[in-house]
Amino acid sequence: MESISVELVSEESALWGFRVNIPNEVAQEFVDGNDRRVIAQINEKHSFQCALLPNGRGDWFININQKRQKQFNLLEGQYIQVILEKDKSEYGLPVPEELYEFWNQDPEFSSVFHSLTKGKQRSLIHWVDAVKSPEKRVIRSWVLAEHLKSRAGELDFRALIDENRAQNQREKF
Repeated sequence: MESISVELVSEESALWGFRVNIPNEVAQEFVDGNDRRVIAQINEKHSFQCALLPNGRGDWFININQKRQKQFNLLEGQYIQVILEKDKSEYGLPVPEELYEFWNQDPEFSSVFHSLTKGKQRSLIHWVDAVKSPEKRVIRSWVLAEHLKSRAGELDFRALIDENRAQNQREKF
């Protein structure tokens, strides 16, 4: 574990909003080839799984989106305490139980899902988990399973979104 005090800097991006810069000597303790996943704890209260991202100038940073910035009550220019530890979890973020259940019940889906890159797996786990309702997570898990199986594991994210939208329309009737 490594603890550092860093400034919250505006990213000037509608998506991310803010970042904290991590010195190279600190980041190197956690970077192992392409594996840059860490658990960041902010001000000894709030933890989240994330990646160390290279800034192109020899150092690293962690994105903090606007939702987290508001949730953690952080202000631009504020110095915050960041404690980093290596993320040793299998996927790099929590997996919704609805998705686990689909993997357990459908070995073909589990196989094609787990043949995807770790980054695509994380994106899809996040996509399933992004809705609050367990019913919607079940629908997204089912749509994802059918999408990947019908395409032999080839992910077309735009088509997946369209298929999910169509399924949601059918659910309304």
